[in-house]
Amino acid sequence: MNKILLVAAALLFGSATFAQTAAPSATPNQTPSQTEDGQRGGGRGHRGGGSPEKRAKKQTAFLVKELGLNATQESKTYEAVLNAVNSRMAARSTYGNDKDAMREKAKSIQTDLENQLKNIFTPEQFTAYTTKKAEMKGKMKARRAEKQDDTPFDLD
Repeated sequence: MNKILLVAAALLFGSATFAQTAAPSATPNQTPSQTEDGQRGGGRGHRGGGSPEKRAKKQTAFLVKELGLNATQESKTYEAVLNAVNSRMAARSTYGNDKDAMREKAKSIQTDLENQLKNIFTPEQFTAYTTKKAEMKGKMKARRAEKQDDTPFDLD
């Protein structure tokens, strides 16, 4: 009887061990939250969002809603945003873990995008765009500060 209970317990614990699968490990130039194609996804806190086209459509739809873009502005904005998304992805694969170089390249890409948008939007729309951008940046900083304040244990 004891042998049967021992075998049953071993099978129970053995099957529980096999039920847990390890997440695929990251390659040397890949952070754990990146997929094999280099895109961020699935991980908690990463916006990711799929293909470059899908991400560009989402950003363009947001700008259309917030700024009231017409059809011509919408198509030009989509192309500009798609170009920026593709450039960021290329920069991620080029610079890998060099955060300083990536930061500089991202700033350059964002400046280029904003120059293109300035030519696409009316002056009122561009002002609304910069206001909304500053507002979102402030909210993001507040969330970051709140996260830092919510540490689960005292670091001192």
